Amino acid sequence: CAGSGPRNASALSFSALLSDDNHTSSAPVFAKLSDVVFAPHDAADERGTEDPRLAYDDRTGMYYMFYTAWSVSGDIRLSLATTPDPTSASSWTRHGTVFEGPHKSAALLIRAAPPHYLFYGA
Repeated sequence: CAGSGPRNASALSFSALLSDDNHTSSAPVFAKLSDVVFAPHDAADERGTEDPRLAYDDRTGMYYMFYTAWSVSGDIRLSLATTPDPTSASSWTRHGTVFEGPHKSAALLIRAAPPHYLFYGA
C-alpha cells in the first residue's frame, strides 16, 4: 500500500475473496473491487493510512477500523474510523487518534456483552 494514495502516501483499497477459503492447500485468490476507499485527508495522516484492522459489530451493523496514521511531521498514531459499509469511500467517519504517543496495529475484540477489548502495539 505504500505510495499508492494521494500525494504518494499509503491508502487502502477493497478486494473480494474469489477462491474457496476452506482449502488450505493453495493461496487465496482476490480480485480488486474498488479504487481507494480510505486515504489521507489532513496533516494527521498525510504521509499515509496503513495497517488496517477491522472488527464488525453485528448488533449495530458497524465496522470499526483501527489504523496507523502517519502525520506530516512523521508522528505515528493509532487512529479509529467507523463505517456501515467498508467498500464505500464516502461512508467512513474518522474519530481521530485513540492514544497519545506512538502506538499502532490495534485489534478490537467485540464480545456478546461488555467489556470489549482493544489489543494494540505500544
